[in-house]
Amino acid sequence: MPHTVKDEAGHATLRWNYRDIDFASIDKSAIHDDDLMFYMLASASLVEIMAELYTDNLIEKFRGNAELVEWLKSHWQHEEVQHGYALKAYVRHVWPEFDWHTANARFREEYVALCTAEQLEDDPALELIARCVVETGTTTMYHAVHDYVREPVLRKLFADIKTDEANHYARFRQFYEIYSKSSPKSPWSVTSTIWRRMTEIRGEDSYIAFKHVFSVRNPAMPFQEQNWRDFSRMVKNKARRHYPYPVAVKMLVKLIPVPLAVRHMIGWPLLGMARLVARK
Repeated sequence: MPHTVKDEAGHATLRWNYRDIDFASIDKSAIHDDDLMFYMLASASLVEIMAELYTDNLIEKFRGNAELVEWLKSHWQHEEVQHGYALKAYVRHVWPEFDWHTANARFREEYVALCTAEQLEDDPALELIARCVVETGTTTMYHAVHDYVREPVLRKLFADIKTDEANHYARFRQFYEIYSKSSPKSPWSVTSTIWRRMTEIRGEDSYIAFKHVFSVRNPAMPFQEQNWRDFSRMVKNKARRHYPYPVAVKMLVKLIPVPLAVRHMIGWPLLGMARLVARK
């Protein structure tokens, strides 16, 4: 349950503790009227807290790997859930008029039915690749919003979360490399997994979270797909300036089992493609 994870979150498993953040010192004038950040923060808080449920699926998937299971239970889960609680606390301090608990209840009810073990890759090594893709997405997303915002408390919070996510990527990659020694994966299977997970990374969970945040914040306005498209367009517009495309490409290319020289060769074309897609 969330309170169990929350109560344990202040122990030695965490690099930092969100309870130490001085939320009272937030410069509300620098953030309150930024609708983009409201929706991003509120939506992300709902998704991050659900890591407690997602961890159960991963533990079942890797039940035969005691070291990985222990890390998921003692580190990854607590750190991800703490991100959610920290973002929740920030949202409630800046936008106290927003009914976070109602949005969370609605999101949780819909998302629980979708957060199943069937969503994971069949092959454990490829699921670790998928985890690296997700962590790449979160690392670079928090990098981008850290670059975008000017409110000091939020910038510090994003810096801490970004570091956690980068560490998660590195740890999942280490576990993947161990698996791949006994069961090597082809460049094609790894690339296919990367592409498949990339198309989902800002998909279902973010969409569901945004939908419920929007509906709770605008009770007199029925949610429409256009609301999501408008929000996505705003995010993409900001990403053109703040998103660290070179970092994302480098993190993903490292996962492909090809010689270093080949990675260098494909890195630049991929970077160009990423920037081109962002302009659309």
